[in-house]
Amino acid sequence: MTNQHRKLILAIGDVALMYLALTAALWLRGVPEPVSYWQGQFWGFSLMHLIWLLVLYIDGFYSLKRLRLGLAFLQGLIRFSAFAGLLGAAFFYIFNVFGITPKTVLLLHLLSFLPLFVLWRHLAGRIFLSRNLRRPVIILQAEDETGMLADELAADPFGPFRVVATCLLNQPGLLTLAKDLQAETVVVSEKAWPRLPPETYDLAMAGIRIVDSVTFNEEYQQRIRAEGQDLSWFLAGFPDIRKPEYELAKRSVEAIGALATGLVLLPVSILIAFGVRLSGPGPILFVQERIGRHGRPFRLVKFRSMTADAENDGPRWAEKGDLRVTGFGRFLRHTHLDEIPQLWNVLRGEMSLIGPRPEQPAFVEELKRQIPYYGLRHLVRPGLSGWAQINYPYGASIRDAAEKLTYDLWYVKHRSTAVDLKIALKTVAMLFRGEGR
Repeated sequence: MTNQHRKLILAIGDVALMYLALTAALWLRGVPEPVSYWQGQFWGFSLMHLIWLLVLYIDGFYSLKRLRLGLAFLQGLIRFSAFAGLLGAAFFYIFNVFGITPKTVLLLHLLSFLPLFVLWRHLAGRIFLSRNLRRPVIILQAEDETGMLADELAADPFGPFRVVATCLLNQPGLLTLAKDLQAETVVVSEKAWPRLPPETYDLAMAGIRIVDSVTFNEEYQQRIRAEGQDLSWFLAGFPDIRKPEYELAKRSVEAIGALATGLVLLPVSILIAFGVRLSGPGPILFVQERIGRHGRPFRLVKFRSMTADAENDGPRWAEKGDLRVTGFGRFLRHTHLDEIPQLWNVLRGEMSLIGPRPEQPAFVEELKRQIPYYGLRHLVRPGLSGWAQINYPYGASIRDAAEKLTYDLWYVKHRSTAVDLKIALKTVAMLFRGEGR
């Protein structure tokens, strides 16, 4: 069972519990004809349930990590209760879309849903996180390798795979071992892949999947590790990345979205400008050269969050707890409000809403020298948010840049409208939970 299957089952279960909770609320309210009432208000409550599902998704309740009942689960449940109540009240009372005001039923509905939801997630966690449901994998590696992939899989209790054996290339009886352990997949390391033993053919004929570790990481972790690869890997892995129809549609939507969002946020921007002015001497806007698509430089604009002399000694990596950041600037960075002026860069076509984050020219030159295929991230427009930003913690080193590149490369290869929408929703979720810089 894949993670996507598990998430789909969770969502279906949530929907069923919402309607069960509605039925319970009508029974508790003592509605004379609950079936008729339920049928009459079906579409109104169904639309509200859809909003509830969106709130659950945005707050990360479809991450398998949330199946463990703990502090994070409790905090998320409190947030959901508050937002679900407010959204329900706004839905039925302020906008009054369906002409009904089910005050008591709405409250009983939410109160009935919460304990059912906790019980469902507890049971789902016991089932979905069971070791027996994780698909067995054998790692095949060269004699001089350390087994990093096996360690990564073993360290991930929420993944769909479990390592049942780690074997060397010259180990006899691989087919018998795979059958005994009921292994579905044999993952071959990069060093071992060019030297596959003849017995690998027998594995394939037995219906066992043979996959190299780069492809496995691309599918399972949704990242691409490029170190150690040659030109043939690039030509095979990135055969056509132009995607003209997708790029045209994305550019059109982003231009309209950037203009509309900029106009809506204009009052907020004016208040922020006053706050930056009061935070200390220096310009309101911070303008800095960054590297964009195809390596072309552009001037990125944002609200100033650091002291005016922050880079008098040259460019430096930004760090958590950076002493150059002003008090008001720390608030702007945490909420990402300092990035509102970048909507201008999006409108000009220098940036996208979704894409790899742009870096300074000095950093780019150093990173291109030290990290293989770093320049591939410049095949697309940089973005306000990206796949690396939602999957990797804030980093400020060459090693961090190399790890984030693995996510950027995956995005360059697999970008699509669905992927962009997923990144946008996960970005909203991060802001929703206060996971700023």
